[in-house]
Formats: sequence, C-alpha cells, structure tokens
Amino acid sequence: MKKKRILFLLSRFLDGGIDSVLVEYLTYMASQPQCEVTLAIGMNYDKLEVYSHRIPSNVRIVHLVNSSLLTKWRKKKLYSPIPFYIKAFDEALLNPIRRYIISRKIAKLAEQSDVIVDFDCCSHSFVKRINKPKIGYFHFSIKQVLQENERKRQRMQQTIECYNKFVIISYAMLEEAKDLFPSLQNKFEMIYNGINFHELSQKAMGETENSLSDIPYILTISRLEESQKDVSTLLQAYALLRSKYNQKLPLVIIGKGKSEQQLRELTAKLDISNHVHFLGFCSNPYPWISKSRLYVQSSKFEGLPTTLIESLLLDKDIVATDCPTGPKEILNLGKAGLLTPVGDAEQLAAAMHKALSDEEVIKQLAEGRQQHRENFTMEKSGRALLELIERM
Repeated sequence: MKKKRILFLLSRFLDGGIDSVLVEYLTYMASQPQCEVTLAIGMNYDKLEVYSHRIPSNVRIVHLVNSSLLTKWRKKKLYSPIPFYIKAFDEALLNPIRRYIISRKIAKLAEQSDVIVDFDCCSHSFVKRINKPKIGYFHFSIKQVLQENERKRQRMQQTIECYNKFVIISYAMLEEAKDLFPSLQNKFEMIYNGINFHELSQKAMGETENSLSDIPYILTISRLEESQKDVSTLLQAYALLRSKYNQKLPLVIIGKGKSEQQLRELTAKLDISNHVHFLGFCSNPYPWISKSRLYVQSSKFEGLPTTLIESLLLDKDIVATDCPTGPKEILNLGKAGLLTPVGDAEQLAAAMHKALSDEEVIKQLAEGRQQHRENFTMEKSGRALLELIERM
C-alpha cells in the first residue's frame, strides 16, 4: 500500500496550546500505517521547543531556519521587549533572508509530499503557488482577531483562498467564518481539537514533586499575556473569593509570559501574594490538573482552549469565561462547567464559590462532563482529519 505523505507546517514550536494539539495530531497520524509524516518548523528555537520530546520518533522533523544569527532576536522578543533599532534591523534585513530560505525549503519538501497541513496558517504566502492539496488550520475566534476591520477581513480572505480546505475548530468559529466569508463556505471544515485520553490519564498519574499539590487548590494554566488571557480578572475574583466567600484554597498559576511581573504586582496590591503561587512553565501539568479542586479560565478570547478540554477529560470541576470561542462548546452550554461573562470578577468569584460549595451543582456538572467529553478525543478528531486528507 502506497503511503500518504503528509507535510505539517508550523511557524514556531513552543509551549502553547496549538503546539500541544499538534503533537496529538502528529502522534495519531504517525500511528496510522498508511501515513508518512513530516513536520517542518519555521525557525529553530532550540531549548524553547519544550514539547519536542513528545513527537514520535517516526515523524521526520525539519527546521527551515537554523542559523542563530537569523533567530537570535526572534527568541529574545518572545519574553522581553527588544530595542526599536534592533527590531527594525531584524525586520528590514534578516526577515527577507528568513523568508527566502523558508520559501525554498517548503517548496522542496512539498515535492516530496502528497498533502500539506499548515497548522497555524502562517505559511500561506509560501504555499499558495504550490500545486498540492493544502489544508489550513485556524485556532482563534475570527471575529475577535479581525475586530471588524475590513482590511484585516480582506487579508484573511486572501489567506483562506490559498488553501483547498480550511479547518475551523469549533462550531461558533464556523458560524463566524460563514458570516464573514460567505463566498468561501465550501472550503470550511469543523474539526474539534482532540486529546488522547489514555495518554492524558497516564501522564496525570505522575508526581508533581511539590508539596503544594498535596492540599486542595484552585488551578489555572495559561500563557501570562493579558491581551488575551486576562489572568488579572481571575486574581481579582480570587481576592473576592477569599474576602467575600471565605474560601481559603490557594491559587496555583502554571505558565509564563510577558505579563508575569504585572500580575505579581497585582497580587501584592490585592494582598493575596501569600496565597497565589506562580510555578512557571511545567512540561507535565496533568498531575496538577488531576489533583486540583477546581480549574478556572478567565480568557477574553480563545479558539478551543486545550487545557479546558484536558480538564474536562480528567473530570474536574471547571469555571470559565464565556469568551469567543470554545468554552461554551467544551462545557456544553454550562452543563459540564460554569460559564461567566468576560472580565466580570464578581460573577467569576460567585461561580467559583458555587463550584466549590454547592453539592447539587457539583453533582449536575459531573453528570454533564460524563455525557459530553467523548466529543474531544483524538480518536475522533484524528480520524476526521485523516478522512479529510484522504478525500483530497
């Protein structure tokens, strides 16, 4: 049997939800006897590629740009601002070199492939003239990204037109796409991001090597970037949870990002520093999820948040903001977890209190999780993507 040669493209491979979900897909596809899988990563971020050990050994990995000279400032930019003159130098002189290298290498890899999956839609300008079946993936609320900007909408339409199929990861996003791009409806496919439940369960049985996990706690896992994740609202809600509702469980925050110092300063201002624990990046956060009393997410917008799915599959009580898009579908309209308005610390605190203390609500949500979580398994999602690939 001739194998289907699948080329996955990703601009950078770091520690986010998209990267984690991609590993799930690579693992699934690499386990299928009819598939031969290659992952092409735009730039080599070396030690920052913290999930690389999870990629199956039979997946071929190609870094398109390896030179430290060409990647140095992009790495630094991830976690701290760089001077304007260096940013200008990088954009004006180094970026054209990077793009030339990436373009040539993608074209060469495409010759050796049957289908291309651009997993973050950052390679559209490189693949648009390649005469191979192409699938684009989009992971965020389209309306939130476009912000009713017509020029952005037109640019995104041009991006979508580069692909034969364009995968949307929630039904809410699908409705956004159909509304904004009615002439492109035949390109859209909805596939939920899925998780390998068996592997997740195995990882969740690991040790945290931190005594904090031995007591009940509230947990959030997030990139610490306020423009999207809004952890500041969670901190305000947590302060209310302690002062107004007398709930004394500590809050554990796993993740890192540009806003960490700002958030630490806010905890001091709210006088909760002794009860909030910033743990930074964790390569295996699943024991923390498994042992938590409550998982909370406070984002302004998402696509289909991976940690929320993982918490659902690990049967945890969940409170999340009803942001565009994802939480409402993952939590089945509030039947599998409580939903609150974006940016409302009062209501977030009230929902957290209810999820911790109302036994009837806790029972109903547990039943809701059992009925709904099978929609987000990798067996279902991986099969859907494989069927799409085989149709092309």
